[in-house]
Order: sequence, then C-alpha cells, then structure tokens
Amino acid sequence: MRILWIPCLLCLFVIACADPNKTLPITGNVTLDGTPVGDGNDALIRFEPTTAKGNTGESFLKDGKYQVNLVEGSYKVLVTWNKSTGKKQKSAIAGPGQETAQTVSVIPSKYNSETTLTAEINSGKLTHNFDLKK
Repeated sequence: MRILWIPCLLCLFVIACADPNKTLPITGNVTLDGTPVGDGNDALIRFEPTTAKGNTGESFLKDGKYQVNLVEGSYKVLVTWNKSTGKKQKSAIAGPGQETAQTVSVIPSKYNSETTLTAEINSGKLTHNFDLKK
C-alpha cells in the first residue's frame, strides 16, 4: 500500500512545479486578400490576453510572417499596417523642418482598433495564421 503513495506524491510534485508562465513560440502568417502583410517595421501583430492568464506580445510582420512568445491562454489579436503615401506632412512637434512621412492604414479597423480576431494559445497549436479580408 505504501508503494502506491510514492507515484502519487511524484505526480503531485510535478504538477506543483510546472511553470504556468512558460512561454510558447507562436508563429504564423498574416495575409490581406491573399497578399502577405508587412515589409519589416511598417506592420505589427499584437496579442493581448482576454483573461488574467496570459501575457501581451507583439512582433513586426515581414512578408506576412511573425514569431512571438506567449503564455497559454485566450487572446485578442490586433494587426496594423501603415504604408507611406510618398508625401510629407507637418509634424505635431513644433519647429522648422519638422516633417514626417505621411502614412495610411491598410488594415481595416475590424482587425485593429475594433478587432474581431482571437487566438487560443496552447502547446497543441503553435501556428496561428490570419487571412484578413478588406
């Protein structure tokens, strides 16, 4: 009878020592109407936890690809992509010569400020692809 207690105690020890904050390497692709999103630092994907469990993570998108480390949990996903128009605009900072490149948002608001995208992060699914539509 005592021999049965040893495996039970070992199982409890392993469960108690498991790291609930262990991050998982999440990768994926993001496309907009079939075209890969991003060209380096002009597009971003951000994961925000929807419960107390989780961590915020973000990554630049390069040719639609991303990689971010996240804790298991439920997340809302935001995607932004600002492309240059080739024009200059006055900066909000006062001073001579303070011009910045004018940009336009390419991604519809339903994928960023009013996002409908979600992801369930767990060790069984480390790849999350998002095919966005205008």
